[in-house]
Amino acid sequence: MNNEAITDYSAVTRKKINEILSKDEIHALTTRSDWAGFWAIASTWAVIAVSFTLAAWSLTQAVWLTALVLLLCVIMIGGRQLALAIAKRLLFTGDCLTGKQAQEWGLAIESAPPAELDARFEALVQRIALMPVNQLIMMKLLLNQSVMQQGLHTTQILGTVFDGITRHTKEGYQFQQDSMAKGFMQAVRQRDEPFGDFGLDGFKKS
Repeated sequence: MNNEAITDYSAVTRKKINEILSKDEIHALTTRSDWAGFWAIASTWAVIAVSFTLAAWSLTQAVWLTALVLLLCVIMIGGRQLALAIAKRLLFTGDCLTGKQAQEWGLAIESAPPAELDARFEALVQRIALMPVNQLIMMKLLLNQSVMQQGLHTTQILGTVFDGITRHTKEGYQFQQDSMAKGFMQAVRQRDEPFGDFGLDGFKKS
């Protein structure tokens, strides 16, 4: 990686975030807000309700207007449901995705063949390194606080709790016993082979 991309900035552009924003401002950006979380949920349901209302109203209008409004409603509602549907599909089935499939599903920005992966990665990192660190920090705070207000932190905590619970289920104890008796790799193979993804490339379709 080209270190010059990181060191070519003056002291002004390399300031730390706490030299740009006060503690109160940083706290306001990073603190979870129940009201903001409520607003995120309420606004989503409001969009869905408005979409259905518009769809019902459009049925009494001209055909071209009906088609336009219905398309708009599908986009508005679909954008809020697609990610949830993808998550359920993967969690409920144990399906495995290739990088290309992840890109097609909207889970990745791009994918590269294995032979080109390292070069693409280095090119991306070097491009990111052209940005001043203080701006990268502020942009990350800006984006992270929006998803944190939607309940991401609570979801992460709940996921950690559920992860601990699964270790004490019948299946969790069985995996532990299999690992000790047959070895970890064999236990993983025995657990994952029914899904068709242990040591296999991509997603095994039936």
